[in-house]
Order: sequence, then structure tokens, then C-alpha cells
Amino acid sequence: MIQRLLELELNNFRLFRGRHTIPLDADIVLVHGANGSGKSSLVSALEFAVTGHVEDLARFEKDYPRCLRNVYADPSKPTTTRLRYIDDNGTAEQLLALKPENGEISTFTILPEDQEYFRDRCCLPQNRLSRLVNDYQKSSPKSDEIPLVRFLSEVLGRNQLDNLEQGLGVAGDIRNVRKACEESRWVVDAGKRLEQDKKRWQGDWEKLTARERKNNEVLQELAVGVALDSGAQKEDIVSTLRQTREAIRSKQQAKQRQLDSQKQSLARREGRLASLKEILTAPQLPQVPSNLGSDRKSRQFDDEAALGVAGGSDLVEVLRLVRKHLEGDDCPVCGRDFGELNQGSLAQRVDAEIERMATTRPSVTSAVDMLAGENVETLDASSRTLEETERPGEQRFEAERALRDLAEKVGIESRQDTGTPAELMARLETHFVAIRSRLEGQKLQRSANDLGQLDPALYEAEAIARERSNLDRTRTELEQRQNEIDRATAGIGKVVKTAKSIRKIAGEIRQDLLRQVFAQPLNDLWRNLFRRLAPGETFAPELADPASWLGKRRSWTRAKASGIDDDFEHLGSVLSSGNLNTAGLTLYLALNLIEKPKMNCLVLDDPVQNMDDLHLVQVASLLRSLAHDAGRQLFVAVHERSLFDFLCLELGPTHKDSSLMAIEVTREADGQSSRVTCTPHDWEPGKLAFGS
Repeated sequence: MIQRLLELELNNFRLFRGRHTIPLDADIVLVHGANGSGKSSLVSALEFAVTGHVEDLARFEKDYPRCLRNVYADPSKPTTTRLRYIDDNGTAEQLLALKPENGEISTFTILPEDQEYFRDRCCLPQNRLSRLVNDYQKSSPKSDEIPLVRFLSEVLGRNQLDNLEQGLGVAGDIRNVRKACEESRWVVDAGKRLEQDKKRWQGDWEKLTARERKNNEVLQELAVGVALDSGAQKEDIVSTLRQTREAIRSKQQAKQRQLDSQKQSLARREGRLASLKEILTAPQLPQVPSNLGSDRKSRQFDDEAALGVAGGSDLVEVLRLVRKHLEGDDCPVCGRDFGELNQGSLAQRVDAEIERMATTRPSVTSAVDMLAGENVETLDASSRTLEETERPGEQRFEAERALRDLAEKVGIESRQDTGTPAELMARLETHFVAIRSRLEGQKLQRSANDLGQLDPALYEAEAIARERSNLDRTRTELEQRQNEIDRATAGIGKVVKTAKSIRKIAGEIRQDLLRQVFAQPLNDLWRNLFRRLAPGETFAPELADPASWLGKRRSWTRAKASGIDDDFEHLGSVLSSGNLNTAGLTLYLALNLIEKPKMNCLVLDDPVQNMDDLHLVQVASLLRSLAHDAGRQLFVAVHERSLFDFLCLELGPTHKDSSLMAIEVTREADGQSSRVTCTPHDWEPGKLAFGS
């Protein structure tokens, strides 16, 4: 917060080309300059140096902020302001550049709220004075509250009351409470969701009740089938029907097992028939080879020959023994007479045979061996062929026998039947098809008391019981939620009631403060200051009764003639232009005098325009009171040379602790810049000072 201005440095700002340093470390800084000399540019530079903005120039959007640069300055050089000042922490400075891209750095050390305060309460440019009263009564885009009300709130220290009243204003409408209070929004949203859930629960409950009613009717009908009294309790009916259902299920399971066993037996017999059919329907067996018998005889002969060769040596020995016992021509084995053959005697025959056998034994052995080798392959092949021929025949025989056994077992043929295998197989297939059709067609018959109605009814009863249990739990949860919402709603109601009460009390205190201030301090001060500067004016300005501020007033000020009750809402309707400016200036000074200022500096740009000499004397006296008595640092700019000289004498130092800085602003001969001349006025003992 600025307590005292020390120095202002300008660089290429509006009419000030190049760098200019203006000392401001004085109780009163008086600035003089003819119209167009740069006096107002100096005031704008001071406003820009504090706030970074010039409000009156910013209205010209197409030219702002280009109009802040000196048009003759080098474009490559920046436009800057540097302000040195004293705040609560000591000496500080703020450097602002119009175009940061030029290399300068903008460093704000003054807070935004302090910048706003300086613009509204400490700096009064020349062209704003004429519309000051109207500006004080207009709301801005930044706030719906008009500046005058805001100033008075700050003057009265009512910020806390205003904030309290405005903050609690939402309590007047529950809809606003819902918007402002998160807890209230939760309660409202939770209540809406609860109502939706209740409707959904009610619909589910009604549907379940209808289902239960219909299911109870079915259970009552089934209860009659199991010999239960129609008046029996539902629990007893359900218990009995469950037992009945279990008994039916056990019976059906036994039947099902029996049916499955019959199907398995049929499947085995069908498989047996299929395998027998495969054997019996195989192609015809091949014919036995015609030489198969001779091969066997040859094999027999070979075997006998082999035996003969093997036992030939024994036969020769036997014949030799027999030869010793021969007597005549009678054979000792068969008893025949060998002489009948006319081939010599028997003894001769035996001797010849013994000799032959002895001499032919080796060749016979070789022949037998050769014969055996030649026939062994043929004999083996013939044996295999015979075995292969005999085996299918045996299988077919066994298959026919098994087929007849199967037919006899299933009861379609007895031992005495003589049907062909093909006929028998056809009869078996027909028989098996009939059996399978009968088995597949078998179904577990269900009566009214059977599972056809019993199962669905009991399942429905169990489902209804589960859903009822769930709905009961849901109802309990809904009741708990309702209790929570009721408690929260009651709590919010208490808070809203308390808020309304506090708001009402705050409003009453606020109005009392306004009445107190309006009744005497502010209105009296404004009226007295105005009459002091314009003693001959019929009408005096004053602030309207604060009680009417709550109504639909178009103006917050009014003009009233002395001794007349009638008043006028618009000051401009009864005051001249000069006195209208005087009304604005005195209101501005009254607001500054009645409050404890946040900033000690006060900037006035030509505040005495359109005033006569008498008014000027009164203004000088008022400014001296502001500087010497209220301790405000004044920065006053005027364009009249005589007024400047008068004020330098009237406001000059009267004691060693007071000071005055006289600044003259003139245009250079080339018209491209302004020149600043600063002359300090210090107190000198014994020097006469006007107004002392």
C-alpha cells in the first residue's frame, strides 16, 4: 500500500519523448501547464505507473494502448514508467513497460486490489470530474454493486456485514441453497434417487405379489392331489409337495436306470448281430484244389519211403534170420506155397531179395531225400491252402450256431426251426428295431401330481421366497436412506433458519450504520463542503435515505432546497455545470475525509475548473486542510498560471516538516516533446505565508 510517492521516471510516454525524471517527495506537488502542454499526460503517466492502465484512455479501444507511446520516439526504444514509493515495508519501486517484447520487464509490486483502490479513490482525472456523480451510481461489468455503495461499505467498515448478508442471501430461497451448499445438493440428489428407487421397489413388490398369488393357487390345487387339507398352511403344503417331488424323482430315477440297462442290453445284441452278419454275408469260400489229395498221398508215400530207408538195415537182418528157418517153399508169414509162382524156390527168392536190398540201399536213400526236398514246398503250400479253406467254413458254422442261439435267446426261434441264416438275421433286425422303437418311445408319465406341474410350482415358490427376501433387504436399505436424508434435511433446515436470522440481524445493523452515517457525518460533510465552495447555490446535494436503497431507485443521490421538502433525484436537473463539478469534487473529498485512507496520496487533475475566485479560495483552504490536517500527500494539476502561483503561496510550507514541489510542464519548440521544470519550496523561518 502506497504511503508516499517519491519519484516518477518516464521514457517515451505520450508527450514526454526520451527519459524524464520527476521528483514527487513532497507533501504537496503542484503541477502547472497550459492546455496541451502535457499536464494531463503527466497525470496519466502516474496512473499507468501505479495500475498499468489508463482508464479514461482505454475507452478508445482502437487507439489504446498505442496512444500511450510518443509518436516521435524511436520505435525500437520501449515506453516505460518507473515509480519509486514508500509502502508499509519501506521503499519500493514498480517498473512497467508498454511492450515487454522490447526487452523491458514489467514488474508489478502493487497488488491488484491496491491498484483498483488507487484508480477509484486516489486519482481524479480532469475529464472524469464532470461525470463523477453519475459514475458513482453506475454498476460496472466487474461488480453489480455501484461504486458509491462499495465506498460507503468500506468507509463504514461494513465489509464483513455486507459479505455476511450477501453470503447468507441464498438462505432466502431453497433453490439457491441447493446451488450454494454441496450438502444440500447431495440431499436433493439423494432424495430424487431415493424416490426413483422407491417407485422401482414398489413396482417390483406388486409384480412379486401377483406372482405369489398365482403360485399359491397352483399349490392349493396340487395340495388336493396329495391329500392335504385345502386350509393347510403354505409352509406345510410346500414341505409336503417337496417330499412328494423327491419320491417321484426317486421312482423316475429307478425307471430311468432300468430303461438305460435295457438299452445297453439291446445295443450289445445289435452289435453281436452285426458281427455275425458280417461273417455270414462274406463272399463264398474258395474250392479245394483237385491235386490236394494226391499231394497228401505223395506226402504219405514219401513219409513211408523215408521210414523204409530209415529202417532198411533192420529189414535185411530180419530176412537173414527168417532165411535160416525156411523149410520148403511155404511162406512162414502167410503160409502160401511160393512154388506155385514158378519163380524158383522160396529160399532163393529171399536170398535174392536180401542181396538186392543190400546193394540198392544207398541209392534208395538218396532218392528218398531228393523226393522229400522237391515235395516239401508243395506240401506246405497245399497244407496252408487246406487250412485256410477249412477255417472260414468253421467260422461260418460257428456263426450260424451263434445266430440260432441269439434267436432262441430273444424268443423268435426254437431249436426245431429250420430257417436260413439270412431269414433269421432279417427277423432279428426287425425284432431289434421294434424293441428300440419301444424303448425310445417310453417316457416317464406325469400326472397332475407329477413333476410336470409340481416342479415349476415349487421352483416358482422358492424363487418368490428369494426375491421377497431381497426386496425386504432393499426396503430396509431404503428406510435407512430415508432416515439419513430426513436427518440431513432437518439439519439443513436448522442451518437455513439460523442463516436467515443472522442475515436479518446483519441487514438491520447495516441499515443502522448507514442511517447513522447518512444522518450526520457523510451527508453533513458533503453538504457543508458543497455550500462552502458554492455558497450561493439554492440546492444542495445529499445521499438518499439508505432505507430506499432496497427499492427500485434510479439514483442514489438527490438535490434538495433548503426549507423545502421536495427533492430531485438527478443533480444535473437543478445544478449548473460548474456546480455539478463542484458536487462531484466535494463528494470525492468527503469520501476521502470520512474514511481512514489505505493510501495517503491524492491525485487531482484541474479540480477547480469553471470556478470563480471565491470558490478558488475555499478550494485552497480545503486542500491545505487535507494536506496539513488529514496528512494526505497531494498531487494537484492546474492550467491557470495565476492559480498556480496563488496555490504555491497558499499551500506553501508553514513549518519545517512541510514541503511543496512546484512542477511546470511546457512544450518544446519542435512540438515533439514536453519539458519538465521542478522547483522545491522548503520552509524558511520568518517567511510570510498566506493562509497561515
